[in-house]
Amino acid sequence: DEWLEFARRYSQLRQMFLQMSPEHSSDVAEADEFWKNANAEFRKWLQVGYPRLFNLPSIPPRLPSHIAPFLSRQLKERRKVAFLLCDGLALEQWFALREELRDSGFTARMDERTMFAMLPSITPISRQAAFSGMLPRHFSATVLRTDRDESHWRAFWEDSGLRRHQIGFKAVHGDPEDIDEI
Repeated sequence: DEWLEFARRYSQLRQMFLQMSPEHSSDVAEADEFWKNANAEFRKWLQVGYPRLFNLPSIPPRLPSHIAPFLSRQLKERRKVAFLLCDGLALEQWFALREELRDSGFTARMDERTMFAMLPSITPISRQAAFSGMLPRHFSATVLRTDRDESHWRAFWEDSGLRRHQIGFKAVHGDPEDIDEI
């Protein structure tokens, strides 16, 4: 949990540095040393701490494989749930997007949670874990693909007791005309 909180602060700091003007280059060089040291410490923690994450309950979610079970619990508590996955979005980019959404009048309640990626942190692994609620060893045949997202999502929810017509899935690719679909 301390690393997840650190990630939020680290990303907020990175966002501030990305917005700095070029005349602050000496500050950026000092920050680069900080990023390097922080990453080295995190790598050390990963060797010991990351394997322990698999034994934690899915509430709160700490891994992508925890997302679907967490949402299932929310649904059982009679809450409507939606899951929006934005591929390739760094945490500091999320902070900017969140502000843009708020400024544009978006009023839905957002439950923001920081979590670890599945390792190795390549897109298909975390996506399939998020949509299926499973660890990568359970989808080893498709581990490097992203074309199974919908089938994993539907299978998870059908196994959780929902009927096919109660499950929604929409893939959009971020084109400006997709905003109506979203």
